[in-house]
Amino acid sequence: MSETQLPQGGEVTRNDVLDLFDQVDWPALVTKDVSTLLGISTDQARDMLRDLEEDGKVKNRKRSGILMWWKPDTDSTDMQD
Repeated sequence: MSETQLPQGGEVTRNDVLDLFDQVDWPALVTKDVSTLLGISTDQARDMLRDLEEDGKVKNRKRSGILMWWKPDTDSTDMQD
């Protein structure tokens, strides 16, 4: 993982969650990754990820019981089989 910048003094925002996808070396994250890396609860992370999904900013897919989240890339296809 690259060096992750935590938000400085204040609440974590949806933009902080979205920026996290650009700061890690992984193609997708699970909710626990987001909560751990940003220092928020899994419920907060899940709510923000769902809001971002509703806005079309992230996508998700459940695979083998694990819900993976990723930021769509207009230059490549989404994480499909």
